[in-house]
Amino acid sequence: MARRVVVDDTNSLISYEGSSWFVDNTGSHDSKGNFGPVFNKTLHATVQNTTFSFPYNGSAITVFGTNNLQNVSGVLDPQWQCFVDNVPLVSNYTINVQNNWKLCDVPPGVNIADGPHVLTVNVTVKQSQTFYFDRLTYLPSSTVRRDDKVIAIENFDPELIYDSHWEPWGPGLLANITQQPGSKVTFYFSGISLKWISYVPYQKPHRPASGTYSIDDKTPTSFTINGPTSPMLALYNQEIFTTPDFNPGLHKLDVVFLGNNETTPLSLDYLIIRRNSSAGIDQTSNGAGDKASSKSKLGATVGGVLGGLVISLGVLIVLLIHRRKMHQRRIQGRPQNITIIDTTGGDRDHSRETSMHPQPSIPNPTNYLRHASQFLPRSKLARFQEQQRSLHVQESSGNSYDLQNSAPSSTIQSNRYTPVPSQNDTHSEFVIHEDSGLRIVSPSQPQKIEVPPSYTPA
Repeated sequence: MARRVVVDDTNSLISYEGSSWFVDNTGSHDSKGNFGPVFNKTLHATVQNTTFSFPYNGSAITVFGTNNLQNVSGVLDPQWQCFVDNVPLVSNYTINVQNNWKLCDVPPGVNIADGPHVLTVNVTVKQSQTFYFDRLTYLPSSTVRRDDKVIAIENFDPELIYDSHWEPWGPGLLANITQQPGSKVTFYFSGISLKWISYVPYQKPHRPASGTYSIDDKTPTSFTINGPTSPMLALYNQEIFTTPDFNPGLHKLDVVFLGNNETTPLSLDYLIIRRNSSAGIDQTSNGAGDKASSKSKLGATVGGVLGGLVISLGVLIVLLIHRRKMHQRRIQGRPQNITIIDTTGGDRDHSRETSMHPQPSIPNPTNYLRHASQFLPRSKLARFQEQQRSLHVQESSGNSYDLQNSAPSSTIQSNRYTPVPSQNDTHSEFVIHEDSGLRIVSPSQPQKIEVPPSYTPA
């Protein structure tokens, strides 16, 4: 069956409008009326026209407070109106001072569809009479998390295991009651604490009785059941016992009645279960604090989002700069294809071309010109010949040229590194002249780098 969620007046999800709200935790109202003490010992109060709202996901909802009406010439003060998505609820008034009073409830015959809603309560104070709000309860949607909520377990919940000595009492299954010594009820639940709320009928004996409760079959703890103080006045919402906090998880509750048919009976109206340590904990102290807290949370959220965007943008810029530098390095490090045209052959119309592929560590072809021995003075020739012993040019026809000797050879080793030219590779040609004639270069031919004829070093 559906179990109601209990929301105390200090819950941070309740939005109190304006600064006129204040918290009353004095306990001065606990003994008023016969509807029991204030829930969790706190009330939100105001003496001005104002409003509060609560968003929730569920269906039926009920608003509780301390009734504190004053009748001035037939005009009740204060007054209140409750709405769920602008649909009015029934407002209940009584001239008697009572805690745990149903201020607003769903009208009979009206069904609130399951889903997201907003409860709004408008308060009108005409002559400074204080309005008090205590708590609200609602039926949650099946998708709502319950592990962080306070849950109410009604006396007719099917998971309560009564023995045969318990019986329903009052109209609408108001409570389950027993007068049999040793009668027992067992309940398995998930949470960290439990509160037993009782209804005490005035029709039964008023002598005090006792009982025990135990958690997980541990040593029982005793409690007392007090009867009504008035012979014709029943007591509602009476707290019989509250367990200390224990570890979260599944637990077993056993309650045993130790009275008899001449004492006040033990009855169960409902249980209040805290599911974890954060369930029902006060998060604000007053209405202004609630509003400031909401604004603070919004500011923190916006700041976090903007900070994340700035960091992401900075990382993106760094990556783009890094990629650009790597691209420039690849362009500068590309090897070039250099073609040497031999002009000494007998066939002047079809020059023999030799492709030279420099090592990746020497990307600039002009380095080869500087290192060619035939262009160096005698004082530097020996040193550069030693540095360039491994530099050879392989002729495309199978012969090769050594830049230090300029004589053909079929046995000269070649550098095996042969990079694949790309579309952006620059194609340059070296022309090594063996005579001093003028060369007419066709515009369609590739660019040639003119090299003076080589001579035998003196």
